[in-house]
Amino acid sequence: MKYVLNRYPEAVLYVAGEPIKDSYDKADKTYPDEVARLARQMNLRNHIQLLGGVYGEELWTLYSSSDAFVYASTYDNFGFGLLEAAYFGLPIASTGVGIAPDLIQGGKGGVVINHSDPKSIADAVVGLLEEPSMRQRMSEHLREVSIGYSIERNCEEYLKLYEDLVSQSQMRVRKD
Repeated sequence: MKYVLNRYPEAVLYVAGEPIKDSYDKADKTYPDEVARLARQMNLRNHIQLLGGVYGEELWTLYSSSDAFVYASTYDNFGFGLLEAAYFGLPIASTGVGIAPDLIQGGKGGVVINHSDPKSIADAVVGLLEEPSMRQRMSEHLREVSIGYSIERNCEEYLKLYEDLVSQSQMRVRKD
């Protein structure tokens, strides 16, 4: 964040979401406390806002008033936050988890980052904020791509996956 503030002194990082209470990874459980400690230690309390769980209209307002979306998760099987950010046209800096690669599509909607490299994350954020025309192209791309992720499409894709798995399983049983 200090690196981002060198270029954008008024920037604020909003950290939204509940800690993963049932995770086996201790870092997941202590993440909010660790971020708060680091923000105090580095005198960044005015630039890092820990919001906890944000839902409904408050969440939509947060997306609508943001310039970019950063997702530094080490794992995710889908990534609804990524899809929500895409729907709102927020350029994405994300690790390659969940649907991030499908949304980012090689730079069309953002940047794939390494979660364990703070400098590259900061570079990605500054890069996304640097060029308004690029951000606009990414925004348009993400809004268009996000339309394809309806609940109906998700159900159809899961049904197709399950049918394929059953078909493959039946083929193996016949061979045996």
